[in-house]
Amino acid sequence: MASIKKTVYGTWRAKVVRVGYQSQTKVHKTRQEAHDWVTEISAAQNAGTQVVKNKEAKVKTVGYLFDRYIAACETVFPNGRTEIEVAKSSINTAKRVRANAAFITRRLSQITPEDISDWKTARLKEVEPCTVDREMTAISSVFRQAIEWREPVAFNPVRLVLRPKYNKDGRWVEWHDEQIDAVCAVLGYEEGVCPTIVPVVNRTNQARGTGLRDSCNSFVAYAFLFALETSMRQGEIARLTVADYNRQDGYVQVLKSKNGSKRKVSLNTRATELIDVLCEGQPKDRNIFHFTGGTISCYFTDALQAAGIEGLRFHDSRHEAITRMVPQFTNLVELAEQTGHKTLQSLKIYYNPTQQTIRSRLLAYEEKMAYLKNGGQLRSVA
Repeated sequence: MASIKKTVYGTWRAKVVRVGYQSQTKVHKTRQEAHDWVTEISAAQNAGTQVVKNKEAKVKTVGYLFDRYIAACETVFPNGRTEIEVAKSSINTAKRVRANAAFITRRLSQITPEDISDWKTARLKEVEPCTVDREMTAISSVFRQAIEWREPVAFNPVRLVLRPKYNKDGRWVEWHDEQIDAVCAVLGYEEGVCPTIVPVVNRTNQARGTGLRDSCNSFVAYAFLFALETSMRQGEIARLTVADYNRQDGYVQVLKSKNGSKRKVSLNTRATELIDVLCEGQPKDRNIFHFTGGTISCYFTDALQAAGIEGLRFHDSRHEAITRMVPQFTNLVELAEQTGHKTLQSLKIYYNPTQQTIRSRLLAYEEKMAYLKNGGQLRSVA
């Protein structure tokens, strides 16, 4: 949006405001000069060639913006909050871009959409399109925040670069009972038996590639089985302490989730049985599942390999759990509250019914309609 107004001194003040760009103002002697300036700025914005012409922009680099952004995400204030509240995965993505992108060394006065486009083209040769899309989101967040901070950034260059196309429907996965049993067997799971606790909590570096050697592995099995019942994320499970478990009301309190929201996750009978085994007689500050999220991932990957299972991972338990839960909830908003999704669209990604499941529900509906049509007398439906 542009505006041109006459000042009390007889000059003309032109202002250009556009989403994703810093607002710009300049005073001109005549209205025509003001109009020409607005036209020039708008054309530069449309072409993605606008730059900020000042000393700061010639000194500061894109890397500086990333450093300030990451620091704002990680520096915790006395009240426990940060300047920018984002998921840890988003911070890690920004760090990954900061470490590898060629445009990081570009001056703010030089950065253009072409730099982002060239990076995208090269990056697509290395990773999947969905990864590039997430990284572009992180880059866009950095520039958007820089504009809010009034850094010498003219606009957000990511807005003028097309996102890579890919299937956004998510992974189509299904855990079979035999696979679940096989993984748990490799991990040494014993029903109702609490694993032996050792003092080391973060075993990520030791776990990768070293095999499965001690009795603590069954903590990972408990975490996996608990995930299948609750649909909780790996990191959420790893952060649970005994104090987060309310046995009387049947829920666990998630204090920090991927999207930054707190929530209470209700537990069914099976989930309660699993967590009771691990919490019995333990102090309130004890991590229920003993390991960090990274260590759980390492051990679980080794277990999958040992069990001869391919194409699955720990996070797929979330797909499986949500697919099982859908028939139990008539209100999908309540299901989203349970799973920690902010939108039903993101929830839909995790619902992976089989063709047999859908057909059985259609037949069940026909059976119900036939029952009502015949005055309550049940008849079979072919």
